[in-house]
Amino acid sequence: MAEGIRINDIKDKHLLILAYDFINRELITFKNGRGHDASYNPTLAEICDSATAAPTLYPPVRTTDATGRWLIDGAIATNDPSLCAITEALAMGYTINDIWMLSMGTGRPVQDLSQKQQDKIGSASRDWGIVGWLSNGLLDHMLSASSAVSAHQCSQLLGSRYVRVDGTLPRSLMKLDETSHAYVKNMKGEASRWYEMFHRDITSMVDNFTKEKSSASD
Repeated sequence: MAEGIRINDIKDKHLLILAYDFINRELITFKNGRGHDASYNPTLAEICDSATAAPTLYPPVRTTDATGRWLIDGAIATNDPSLCAITEALAMGYTINDIWMLSMGTGRPVQDLSQKQQDKIGSASRDWGIVGWLSNGLLDHMLSASSAVSAHQCSQLLGSRYVRVDGTLPRSLMKLDETSHAYVKNMKGEASRWYEMFHRDITSMVDNFTKEKSSASD
């Protein structure tokens, strides 16, 4: 990324990037040429730092505008921003039938627990309290639930014009801060597996999109 490039310098595509103001509890939307949250025209570096500042891994980012907001990863507000993209397209004047979407997920833990193990955890959860829930992945559950709701709503709105690429990952590959060669190699292997799972759905949607656009132009 060239140093100093600002969001409004991007002219050939529309950008929508999300962050979260954790002090004022507000969703922040960065857009090029639209929306008050991009009016101070921040650098793409500032936006990317803000939108990926995952709590416990990276520090919050103070914006350089006059407001001076403190931002963290937009996933806190919406872990799957697909629905935000749909509403943004509608606000720009497109109709729901104009929208085709390929949504890319980042994986969820494989369900490898026996029924006995599930029941043990379920019974123990009745007495967890706030500390127990936090130590047993409350934040992860909230993020997964947010993604599931978004995927359901997008599927209902778009039908066959929507493909969601997502799948399970071994729990050993769910570490956001792991960058070893072996870890990355295993992640690439999982990506290849997902490609085999979804490439027909993606190809079919692209073909249908091409046919519809071709018919509309005749």
